[in-house]
Amino acid sequence: MNHLEMQFDPGTIEHLGVQMYSTLPPVIAELISNSYDADAGWVKIYLNDISDKTIIISDNGHGMTFEDLNAKFLRIGRNRRADSTGQRSESGKRLVIGKKGIGKLSFFGIAHKIQVTTIKDGIKTALFWIGIC
Repeated sequence: MNHLEMQFDPGTIEHLGVQMYSTLPPVIAELISNSYDADAGWVKIYLNDISDKTIIISDNGHGMTFEDLNAKFLRIGRNRRADSTGQRSESGKRLVIGKKGIGKLSFFGIAHKIQVTTIKDGIKTALFWIGIC
């Protein structure tokens, strides 16, 4: 059975001391920059603050495979600039914004439930997290 596993790079503690997310604007900005780094041509943001306080961010970026989620997205502190793509997006058309591999933690600072759904090569992969309220 395949499973997703979050991994931590040793430099994570140092990075976390530099950048913490506790309010909505920097979290939204971080998630938009992730879309940009994924070569998205558009990003849609849906805010429902009336009843269920839901935030949905959707984009047309390149997506991630199950293996990408494990090796890249769930590896906290991954230095993407040390990877083969270096400072460019997967398509090579953009300089990436992300640097430290911890921005994905931004939504953990404000959310009680998180769902990440991604599609690559026609295959949909999703992960769910429910925090302790």
